[in-house]
Amino acid sequence: MSKNVLITALTLALASAGFASTAQQPAADNTARNAQQHSSALSTAGTPLEQSETEADRHIAQRIRKVLVEDTTLSTNAKNIKIIVKDGRVTLRGPVNDKLEKSIVIAKAKQIAGAKNVDSHLQTVTY
Repeated sequence: MSKNVLITALTLALASAGFASTAQQPAADNTARNAQQHSSALSTAGTPLEQSETEADRHIAQRIRKVLVEDTTLSTNAKNIKIIVKDGRVTLRGPVNDKLEKSIVIAKAKQIAGAKNVDSHLQTVTY
């Protein structure tokens, strides 16, 4: 019987220790990043809700996404940037891992949409 009491006490102690360690971790909070993305400087750059539904604009966005996803040298961040196309004008937004990756993504978009039709609001992130 004392063995069962000891096992129960040990189980409760371990469970409460695990609960305490998870309770102390801060919740994920992207509020600051979201506020920055919606600042006046970026709000004129286009948002995903402003994505045109014309076939030509969708085709440009699809081609850019395809070349990014197919590039095995790019990070998941770079492959998942926001690509907004409206009236043939491309806006790139989101995080990339470094300056080289940023330049690669911009160059690929310019090859497809034309150098004068790409606005980059990509940000390099550090971990």
